[in-house]
Amino acid sequence: MEASDAGRVEVEGHPGLDWLGTAFFVGPDVVMKNRHVAAEFTRGDGDGWSFRQGMSARLDLAEELGAGSGAGPGGDTGAEALTYGITEVVGIHPRVDMALLRIGANGNGPPATPLAVAAEPPADVAARPVYVIGYPAADGRRNEPEAMRRIFMDVYNVKRLQPGMTTGLVPGEFTVKHDCSTLGGNSGSPVFDLADHRVLGLHYGGRYGLGNFAVPLWELQGDPLLSRAEVNWV
Repeated sequence: MEASDAGRVEVEGHPGLDWLGTAFFVGPDVVMKNRHVAAEFTRGDGDGWSFRQGMSARLDLAEELGAGSGAGPGGDTGAEALTYGITEVVGIHPRVDMALLRIGANGNGPPATPLAVAAEPPADVAARPVYVIGYPAADGRRNEPEAMRRIFMDVYNVKRLQPGMTTGLVPGEFTVKHDCSTLGGNSGSPVFDLADHRVLGLHYGGRYGLGNFAVPLWELQGDPLLSRAEVNWV
């Protein structure tokens, strides 16, 4: 048995939050998430990045509806077998909203394996069936509450598969747009190609009624930071 897919990033020592979005395996012991979320528990120190004082983080793959662990961090013994401590900041990307974090081995659970990351663009970037996997969190400040309830049926903070389509590249930017219905906890979600289940992008944000935005990962093949993380290009 192996563990892969996306997990919820849970933190200790944060003044206001128990968890901070989504991350997913891209290398043998490396996960990818957003820079703007990693900044909540890491800091630049001149020579690199490190954890903020008094804070720690872990990746939990077991926060699923009905799994017995959705009420909070840690969960039961089964959940602990799918929890991996985040031990190091591999790097923060200087141009796109991306952070790469190293995870530790879990002696109680299966080894983690990286997802397949697309090394080239899909045939039709403007209308490709895709889906994201992540942990949407209720956020009525930035979304229309009735639409949010209708789509998510008041089920939040647990792993969800959210389908949609790509809607094209943003000219001059490392951004691909998509229309999957996402919420704040989806920051860091992988955007999968529905046809072959390779990861096309790293979701980093969206605006209600306008669309969602992701880093098109195929455009970063050969990037020094991603090469150092040994990203599983396919």
